[in-house]
Amino acid sequence: MRLFKRLGSLVTAGVLITPLVGYAGQTTVSEGKTAGLVSTISKLAEVEYSDRMEAMSHTSDSPTLDHYYDTKAEEVAAVIGRLQRGENVDSKDIQQATDNSEGQTID
Repeated sequence: MRLFKRLGSLVTAGVLITPLVGYAGQTTVSEGKTAGLVSTISKLAEVEYSDRMEAMSHTSDSPTLDHYYDTKAEEVAAVIGRLQRGENVDSKDIQQATDNSEGQTID
């Protein structure tokens, strides 16, 4: 029953997952790895949302910043998509997508 509750939580979170139960009810994906993936995707979704809100706050006063944060949000969304498809994503790719330090240098 616990497995079905967790599976329902993952599906509710919008995460594409592969079946967790193999033949004879054996778990084929470690729960820790799955929980870590869900946590990473959740954190990235928060960063994407923050970038989109930041872009909207600069729409009228700084089109350059608006474009910068929209682009960063798209980078984060691409990383989320790769993770959801089960691709291996290098931590450097995640760091690059979430690094907004360049935005501070744009006037």
